[in-house]
Amino acid sequence: MEQAVAEGQIKVTRSPGCHLEAIVHVGPEVTQAAQKRAIREVSKEVSVPGFRKGRVPDALVLEHFASAVDREWRKQVNLMTWETLMRSEPIRPLRNGIHARMKSCSLQTGAEIEYKIDHEPAVPEIGLEGLHLPPAAPEPVTDEERADLLKQIGRWMGQTEPADEVVADSAVSLKLFWTDQEPQQQFAARENTPLEQLPPWMVTALMGRRAGDQVELAWGDTPVDDDQLIPQGRPCRLSLEKVEKLLDHPIDDALAQKVGAGTLEVLRERVDQRIVLQKRGALHKQRRHQLRDLLLKQVQFEVPASVVETTMASVEEPPAGATQTKDEIRTEVTDGVRLAYLAEALLRQFGQTVTYQDVLAKVQEMSPPWADHQKLLRDLLTDEQANARLTSTVMVEKALDCLIARLDAAAGDSA
Repeated sequence: MEQAVAEGQIKVTRSPGCHLEAIVHVGPEVTQAAQKRAIREVSKEVSVPGFRKGRVPDALVLEHFASAVDREWRKQVNLMTWETLMRSEPIRPLRNGIHARMKSCSLQTGAEIEYKIDHEPAVPEIGLEGLHLPPAAPEPVTDEERADLLKQIGRWMGQTEPADEVVADSAVSLKLFWTDQEPQQQFAARENTPLEQLPPWMVTALMGRRAGDQVELAWGDTPVDDDQLIPQGRPCRLSLEKVEKLLDHPIDDALAQKVGAGTLEVLRERVDQRIVLQKRGALHKQRRHQLRDLLLKQVQFEVPASVVETTMASVEEPPAGATQTKDEIRTEVTDGVRLAYLAEALLRQFGQTVTYQDVLAKVQEMSPPWADHQKLLRDLLTDEQANARLTSTVMVEKALDCLIARLDAAAGDSA
Protein backbone atom coordinates (compact mmCIF):
# COMPACT_ATOMS: atom_id res chain seq x y z
CA MET A 1 0.00 0.00 0.00
CA GLU A 2 1.42 3.34 -1.04
CA GLN A 3 1.28 6.43 1.09
CA ALA A 4 1.84 9.83 -0.50
CA VAL A 5 2.91 12.74 1.68
CA ALA A 6 3.32 16.27 0.35
CA GLU A 7 5.58 18.44 2.52
CA GLY A 8 6.26 21.90 1.08
CA GLN A 9 8.21 21.24 -2.09
CA ILE A 10 8.73 17.52 -1.38
CA LYS A 11 6.37 14.77 -2.44
CA VAL A 12 7.10 11.39 -0.89
CA THR A 13 5.62 8.01 -1.77
CA ARG A 14 6.39 5.06 0.51
CA SER A 15 6.03 1.48 -0.67
CA PRO A 16 6.28 -1.84 1.18
CA GLY A 17 9.76 -3.32 1.44
CA CYS A 18 11.51 -0.15 2.68
CA HIS A 19 11.24 1.65 -0.66
CA LEU A 20 10.74 5.40 -0.95
CA GLU A 21 10.19 7.59 -4.00
CA ALA A 22 10.41 11.36 -3.76
CA ILE A 23 10.19 14.37 -6.04
CA VAL A 24 12.04 17.33 -4.56
CA HIS A 25 11.70 20.86 -5.94
CA VAL A 26 14.07 23.57 -4.74
CA GLY A 27 13.70 27.23 -5.67
CA PRO A 28 16.09 29.46 -7.62
CA GLU A 29 17.72 30.63 -4.39
CA VAL A 30 19.13 27.08 -4.03
CA THR A 31 20.33 26.74 -7.63
CA GLN A 32 21.92 30.18 -7.49
CA ALA A 33 23.67 29.34 -4.21
CA ALA A 34 24.79 26.06 -5.77
CA GLN A 35 26.33 27.98 -8.68
CA LYS A 36 28.33 30.17 -6.29
CA ARG A 37 29.59 27.02 -4.54
CA ALA A 38 30.51 25.53 -7.91
CA ILE A 39 32.47 28.59 -8.98
CA ARG A 40 34.40 28.54 -5.68
CA GLU A 41 35.23 24.85 -6.07
CA VAL A 42 36.38 25.21 -9.68
CA SER A 43 38.45 28.34 -8.93
CA LYS A 44 40.48 26.31 -6.38
CA GLU A 45 41.70 24.05 -9.17
CA VAL A 46 42.29 26.40 -12.12
CA SER A 47 44.85 29.05 -13.00
CA VAL A 48 44.37 32.28 -14.95
CA PRO A 49 47.37 34.51 -15.77
CA GLY A 50 47.60 37.33 -13.24
CA PHE A 51 45.54 35.58 -10.54
CA ARG A 52 46.36 33.07 -7.85
CA LYS A 53 44.36 29.85 -7.48
CA GLY A 54 41.16 30.59 -5.62
CA ARG A 55 41.41 34.31 -6.38
CA VAL A 56 40.12 34.29 -9.97
CA PRO A 57 37.03 36.56 -10.35
CA ASP A 58 33.76 34.66 -10.77
CA ALA A 59 33.11 36.15 -14.18
CA LEU A 60 36.46 34.90 -15.53
CA VAL A 61 35.88 31.43 -14.08
CA LEU A 62 32.48 31.29 -15.81
CA GLU A 63 33.97 32.61 -19.07
CA HIS A 64 36.96 30.28 -19.31
CA PHE A 65 35.72 27.15 -17.50
CA ALA A 66 32.02 27.07 -18.28
CA SER A 67 31.77 23.27 -18.74
CA ALA A 68 33.62 22.54 -15.49
CA VAL A 69 31.42 25.00 -13.60
CA ASP A 70 28.29 23.45 -15.12
CA ARG A 71 29.30 19.93 -14.00
CA GLU A 72 30.16 21.14 -10.50
CA TRP A 73 26.94 23.21 -10.37
CA ARG A 74 24.76 20.19 -11.08
CA LYS A 75 26.70 18.22 -8.49
CA GLN A 76 26.10 20.94 -5.88
CA VAL A 77 22.40 21.15 -6.80
CA ASN A 78 22.13 17.39 -6.29
CA LEU A 79 23.88 17.65 -2.92
CA MET A 80 21.74 20.55 -1.66
CA THR A 81 18.54 18.90 -2.88
CA TRP A 82 19.54 15.67 -1.15
CA GLU A 83 20.15 17.59 2.10
CA THR A 84 16.67 19.06 1.77
CA LEU A 85 15.17 15.59 1.41
CA MET A 86 17.14 14.15 4.33
CA ARG A 87 15.95 16.92 6.64
CA SER A 88 12.40 15.92 5.78
CA GLU A 89 12.93 12.13 5.67
CA PRO A 90 15.73 11.05 8.06
CA ILE A 91 16.24 7.59 6.57
CA ARG A 92 19.41 5.54 6.10
CA PRO A 93 19.73 4.58 2.42
CA LEU A 94 21.21 1.21 1.55
CA ARG A 95 24.55 1.09 -0.19
CA ASN A 96 23.84 1.44 -3.93
CA GLY A 97 20.21 2.04 -2.97
CA ILE A 98 19.89 5.61 -4.27
CA HIS A 99 18.78 6.34 -7.84
CA ALA A 100 18.40 10.02 -8.71
CA ARG A 101 17.21 11.71 -11.93
CA MET A 102 17.42 15.46 -12.45
CA LYS A 103 14.21 16.45 -14.21
CA SER A 104 15.03 20.15 -14.48
CA CYS A 105 17.66 22.62 -13.31
CA SER A 106 17.60 26.37 -13.87
CA LEU A 107 18.95 29.50 -12.22
CA GLN A 108 15.59 31.17 -12.84
CA THR A 109 13.08 28.48 -11.73
CA GLY A 110 15.10 26.18 -9.48
CA ALA A 111 15.53 22.42 -9.82
CA GLU A 112 13.45 19.28 -9.57
CA ILE A 113 15.01 15.88 -8.84
CA GLU A 114 13.32 12.49 -8.66
CA TYR A 115 14.67 9.95 -6.17
CA LYS A 116 14.08 6.22 -5.81
CA ILE A 117 15.59 4.97 -2.56
CA ASP A 118 15.88 1.59 -0.88
CA HIS A 119 16.53 2.24 2.79
CA GLU A 120 17.21 0.43 6.04
CA PRO A 121 14.22 -0.49 8.21
CA ALA A 122 13.07 1.26 11.37
CA VAL A 123 13.79 -1.40 13.99
CA PRO A 124 11.73 -0.91 17.16
CA GLU A 125 13.52 -0.78 20.50
CA ILE A 126 13.86 -4.24 22.00
CA GLY A 127 13.02 -4.67 25.68
CA LEU A 128 13.29 -7.68 27.95
CA GLU A 129 9.56 -7.84 28.60
CA GLY A 130 7.93 -10.94 27.16
CA LEU A 131 11.27 -12.66 26.46
CA HIS A 132 11.59 -15.80 28.58
CA LEU A 133 14.08 -18.66 28.20
CA PRO A 134 14.20 -22.04 29.95
CA PRO A 135 16.68 -22.65 32.79
CA ALA A 136 20.32 -22.92 31.75
CA ALA A 137 21.45 -25.84 33.97
CA PRO A 138 22.78 -28.83 31.95
CA GLU A 139 21.83 -32.43 32.73
CA PRO A 140 24.19 -34.36 35.06
CA VAL A 141 27.04 -36.41 33.56
CA THR A 142 26.13 -40.09 33.13
CA ASP A 143 28.42 -43.08 33.67
CA GLU A 144 28.05 -43.96 29.99
CA GLU A 145 29.15 -40.50 28.85
CA ARG A 146 32.16 -40.62 31.16
CA ALA A 147 33.16 -44.11 29.98
CA ASP A 148 32.87 -43.13 26.30
CA LEU A 149 35.14 -40.10 26.69
CA LEU A 150 37.69 -42.06 28.75
CA LYS A 151 37.74 -44.68 25.99
CA GLN A 152 38.39 -41.98 23.38
CA ILE A 153 41.27 -40.58 25.45
CA GLY A 154 42.71 -44.07 25.83
CA ARG A 155 42.57 -44.50 22.07
CA TRP A 156 44.16 -41.12 21.35
CA MET A 157 46.98 -41.73 23.84
CA GLY A 158 47.63 -45.37 22.93
CA GLN A 159 50.43 -46.77 20.83
CA THR A 160 50.17 -47.30 17.09
CA GLU A 161 51.60 -49.81 14.67
CA PRO A 162 51.91 -49.69 10.88
CA ALA A 163 48.83 -50.85 8.96
CA ASP A 164 48.24 -51.77 5.31
CA GLU A 165 44.89 -50.03 4.81
CA VAL A 166 42.33 -47.85 6.56
CA VAL A 167 39.93 -49.76 8.82
CA ALA A 168 37.59 -48.74 11.65
CA ASP A 169 40.33 -48.49 14.31
CA SER A 170 42.88 -46.68 12.11
CA ALA A 171 44.70 -43.42 12.62
CA VAL A 172 45.69 -41.54 9.47
CA SER A 173 48.09 -38.80 8.47
CA LEU A 174 46.75 -36.80 5.55
CA LYS A 175 46.87 -33.55 3.63
CA LEU A 176 43.90 -31.83 2.05
CA PHE A 177 44.06 -29.68 -1.11
CA TRP A 178 41.44 -27.57 -2.88
CA THR A 179 41.32 -28.63 -6.52
CA ASP A 180 39.31 -25.65 -7.78
CA GLN A 181 42.40 -23.44 -7.49
CA GLU A 182 45.43 -23.36 -9.77
CA PRO A 183 47.94 -24.18 -8.48
CA GLN A 184 46.15 -26.41 -6.00
CA GLN A 185 46.29 -24.98 -2.47
CA GLN A 186 46.92 -27.10 0.61
CA PHE A 187 44.10 -26.37 3.02
CA ALA A 188 45.11 -28.50 6.00
CA ALA A 189 47.33 -31.31 7.25
CA ARG A 190 46.84 -33.75 10.10
CA GLU A 191 49.12 -36.27 11.77
CA ASN A 192 48.03 -39.55 13.41
CA THR A 193 44.35 -38.63 13.50
CA PRO A 194 41.84 -41.28 14.70
CA LEU A 195 39.03 -41.74 12.17
CA GLU A 196 36.44 -40.75 14.79
CA GLN A 197 37.84 -37.20 14.70
CA LEU A 198 37.08 -36.89 10.97
CA PRO A 199 33.67 -36.16 9.44
CA PRO A 200 31.70 -39.29 8.42
CA TRP A 201 31.79 -38.52 4.69
CA MET A 202 35.60 -38.29 4.81
CA VAL A 203 35.86 -41.58 6.74
CA THR A 204 33.73 -43.27 4.08
CA ALA A 205 36.06 -42.00 1.36
CA LEU A 206 39.15 -43.24 3.24
CA MET A 207 37.99 -46.75 4.19
CA GLY A 208 40.08 -49.42 2.50
CA ARG A 209 42.63 -46.90 1.17
CA ARG A 210 46.40 -47.31 1.50
CA ALA A 211 49.21 -44.90 2.24
CA GLY A 212 50.08 -42.93 -0.89
CA ASP A 213 46.53 -42.99 -2.27
CA GLN A 214 45.06 -39.74 -3.66
CA VAL A 215 41.30 -39.41 -3.14
CA GLU A 216 39.35 -36.94 -5.28
CA LEU A 217 36.02 -35.98 -3.74
CA ALA A 218 33.67 -33.10 -2.91
CA TRP A 219 33.68 -31.54 0.53
CA GLY A 220 30.74 -32.81 2.57
CA ASP A 221 29.19 -35.41 0.28
CA THR A 222 26.54 -35.95 2.94
CA PRO A 223 24.40 -33.30 4.67
CA VAL A 224 26.40 -31.21 7.12
CA ASP A 225 25.59 -29.13 10.17
CA ASP A 226 24.06 -25.67 9.69
CA ASP A 227 27.21 -24.15 11.14
CA GLN A 228 29.47 -25.76 8.52
CA LEU A 229 31.82 -23.05 7.30
CA ILE A 230 33.19 -24.66 4.13
CA PRO A 231 30.59 -24.83 1.35
CA GLN A 232 29.29 -28.32 0.68
CA GLY A 233 30.38 -29.73 -2.66
CA ARG A 234 33.69 -27.85 -3.00
CA PRO A 235 36.10 -30.15 -4.90
CA CYS A 236 39.12 -31.31 -2.95
CA ARG A 237 41.83 -33.98 -2.85
CA LEU A 238 42.92 -36.05 0.13
CA SER A 239 46.51 -37.20 0.10
CA LEU A 240 46.81 -40.18 2.44
CA GLU A 241 50.36 -40.00 3.83
CA LYS A 242 50.34 -42.75 6.47
CA VAL A 243 48.00 -45.41 7.91
CA GLU A 244 48.41 -46.85 11.41
CA LYS A 245 46.44 -49.14 13.70
CA LEU A 246 45.39 -47.70 17.06
CA LEU A 247 46.18 -49.72 20.15
CA ASP A 248 43.95 -48.67 23.05
CA HIS A 249 45.70 -47.54 26.22
CA PRO A 250 44.34 -49.09 29.44
CA ILE A 251 42.20 -46.72 31.49
CA ASP A 252 44.52 -46.42 34.48
CA ASP A 253 46.80 -44.06 36.39
CA ALA A 254 49.44 -44.35 33.67
CA LEU A 255 46.95 -42.89 31.15
CA ALA A 256 46.12 -40.10 33.61
CA GLN A 257 49.81 -39.28 33.98
CA LYS A 258 50.23 -39.16 30.18
CA VAL A 259 47.58 -36.45 29.90
CA GLY A 260 48.87 -34.54 32.94
CA ALA A 261 46.07 -35.51 35.33
CA GLY A 262 48.26 -37.41 37.79
CA THR A 263 45.72 -40.02 38.89
CA LEU A 264 42.74 -41.75 37.33
CA GLU A 265 40.45 -40.09 39.87
CA VAL A 266 41.62 -36.62 38.79
CA LEU A 267 41.26 -37.65 35.13
CA ARG A 268 37.65 -38.68 35.74
CA GLU A 269 36.97 -35.30 37.36
CA ARG A 270 38.44 -33.49 34.36
CA VAL A 271 36.46 -35.68 31.99
CA ASP A 272 33.28 -34.74 33.87
CA GLN A 273 34.21 -31.06 33.61
CA ARG A 274 34.74 -31.37 29.87
CA ILE A 275 31.41 -33.15 29.37
CA VAL A 276 29.66 -30.44 31.40
CA LEU A 277 31.26 -27.77 29.18
CA GLN A 278 30.07 -29.61 26.08
CA LYS A 279 26.55 -29.83 27.48
CA ARG A 280 26.56 -26.16 28.39
CA GLY A 281 27.68 -25.31 24.87
CA ALA A 282 24.87 -27.40 23.37
CA LEU A 283 22.35 -25.87 25.78
CA HIS A 284 23.53 -22.35 24.97
CA LYS A 285 23.15 -23.04 21.26
CA GLN A 286 19.63 -24.33 21.89
CA ARG A 287 18.76 -21.19 23.85
CA ARG A 288 20.10 -19.03 21.01
CA HIS A 289 17.71 -20.75 18.61
CA GLN A 290 14.81 -20.30 21.05
CA LEU A 291 15.57 -16.60 21.50
CA ARG A 292 15.97 -16.17 17.75
CA ASP A 293 12.50 -17.61 17.12
CA LEU A 294 11.03 -15.52 19.93
CA LEU A 295 12.47 -12.28 18.53
CA LEU A 296 11.28 -13.03 15.00
CA LYS A 297 7.79 -13.67 16.35
CA GLN A 298 7.53 -10.68 18.68
CA VAL A 299 9.51 -7.93 16.93
CA GLN A 300 7.87 -7.24 13.60
CA PHE A 301 9.02 -4.70 11.02
CA GLU A 302 9.44 -4.49 7.26
CA VAL A 303 12.78 -5.42 5.74
CA PRO A 304 14.25 -4.08 2.48
CA ALA A 305 12.78 -6.05 -0.41
CA SER A 306 15.88 -5.31 -2.48
CA VAL A 307 18.10 -7.10 0.07
CA VAL A 308 15.82 -10.14 0.07
CA GLU A 309 15.77 -10.23 -3.74
CA THR A 310 19.56 -9.90 -3.97
CA THR A 311 19.95 -12.84 -1.59
CA MET A 312 17.33 -14.89 -3.41
CA ALA A 313 19.15 -14.33 -6.70
CA SER A 314 22.11 -16.28 -5.31
CA VAL A 315 19.91 -19.18 -4.15
CA GLU A 316 19.71 -22.12 -6.51
CA GLU A 317 16.36 -23.54 -7.54
CA PRO A 318 15.34 -26.45 -5.28
CA PRO A 319 16.06 -29.74 -7.06
CA ALA A 320 13.22 -32.04 -8.04
CA GLY A 321 11.90 -33.84 -4.98
CA ALA A 322 13.37 -31.29 -2.54
CA THR A 323 11.49 -30.93 0.73
CA GLN A 324 11.88 -27.12 0.80
CA THR A 325 9.97 -24.97 -1.69
CA LYS A 326 11.12 -21.64 -3.13
CA ASP A 327 8.51 -19.82 -1.00
CA GLU A 328 9.83 -21.49 2.13
CA ILE A 329 13.36 -20.47 1.14
CA ARG A 330 12.15 -16.88 0.66
CA THR A 331 10.60 -16.90 4.14
CA GLU A 332 13.87 -18.23 5.56
CA VAL A 333 15.88 -15.56 3.73
CA THR A 334 13.50 -12.80 4.90
CA ASP A 335 13.81 -14.01 8.50
CA GLY A 336 17.60 -14.01 8.13
CA VAL A 337 17.59 -10.40 6.89
CA ARG A 338 15.25 -9.33 9.70
CA LEU A 339 17.43 -11.09 12.27
CA ALA A 340 20.55 -9.31 10.98
CA TYR A 341 18.88 -5.91 11.43
CA LEU A 342 17.66 -6.95 14.88
CA ALA A 343 21.20 -7.98 15.82
CA GLU A 344 22.64 -4.68 14.58
CA ALA A 345 20.10 -2.77 16.67
CA LEU A 346 20.80 -4.90 19.75
CA LEU A 347 24.56 -4.38 19.51
CA ARG A 348 24.04 -0.61 19.23
CA GLN A 349 21.71 -0.78 22.21
CA PHE A 350 24.32 -2.70 24.25
CA GLY A 351 27.28 -0.63 23.04
CA GLN A 352 28.95 -3.65 21.44
CA THR A 353 30.68 -4.22 18.09
CA VAL A 354 31.94 -7.22 16.14
CA THR A 355 35.73 -7.52 16.39
CA TYR A 356 38.34 -9.40 14.40
CA GLN A 357 38.77 -11.76 17.35
CA ASP A 358 35.03 -12.51 17.30
CA VAL A 359 35.26 -13.49 13.64
CA LEU A 360 38.40 -15.60 14.15
CA ALA A 361 36.76 -17.43 17.08
CA LYS A 362 33.79 -18.28 14.85
CA VAL A 363 36.10 -19.57 12.12
CA GLN A 364 37.77 -21.82 14.68
CA GLU A 365 34.39 -23.07 15.87
CA MET A 366 32.92 -23.72 12.43
CA SER A 367 35.91 -25.19 10.60
CA PRO A 368 37.62 -28.54 11.22
CA PRO A 369 39.89 -28.42 14.30
CA TRP A 370 42.87 -29.42 12.18
CA ALA A 371 42.40 -26.61 9.64
CA ASP A 372 44.70 -23.60 9.31
CA HIS A 373 42.21 -21.13 10.81
CA GLN A 374 44.23 -17.98 10.09
CA LYS A 375 44.60 -18.94 6.41
CA LEU A 376 40.93 -19.87 6.16
CA LEU A 377 39.96 -16.52 7.64
CA ARG A 378 42.22 -14.65 5.21
CA ASP A 379 40.60 -16.50 2.31
CA LEU A 380 37.13 -15.68 3.61
CA LEU A 381 37.92 -12.00 4.03
CA THR A 382 38.88 -11.75 0.36
CA ASP A 383 35.54 -13.28 -0.72
CA GLU A 384 32.97 -10.49 -0.38
CA GLN A 385 29.91 -12.74 -0.16
CA ALA A 386 31.51 -15.26 2.22
CA ASN A 387 32.84 -12.42 4.36
CA ALA A 388 29.38 -10.84 4.56
CA ARG A 389 27.75 -14.15 5.55
CA LEU A 390 30.38 -14.86 8.20
CA THR A 391 30.25 -11.35 9.68
CA SER A 392 26.43 -11.48 9.77
CA THR A 393 26.53 -14.83 11.57
CA VAL A 394 28.98 -13.49 14.17
CA MET A 395 26.93 -10.31 14.63
CA VAL A 396 23.69 -12.25 15.21
CA GLU A 397 25.28 -14.67 17.67
CA LYS A 398 27.01 -11.90 19.64
CA ALA A 399 23.77 -9.93 19.86
CA LEU A 400 21.83 -13.01 21.02
CA ASP A 401 24.54 -13.80 23.58
CA CYS A 402 24.37 -10.24 24.97
CA LEU A 403 20.59 -10.48 25.22
CA ILE A 404 20.75 -13.92 26.89
CA ALA A 405 23.21 -12.56 29.48
CA ARG A 406 20.83 -9.72 30.30
CA LEU A 407 17.81 -12.03 30.48
CA ASP A 408 19.68 -14.36 32.85
CA ALA A 409 20.81 -11.39 34.97
CA ALA A 410 17.23 -10.08 35.13
CA ALA A 411 15.95 -13.53 36.07
CA GLY A 412 18.59 -13.75 38.82
CA ASP A 413 17.66 -10.32 40.19
CA SER A 414 13.98 -11.24 40.34
CA ALA A 415 14.62 -14.64 41.98
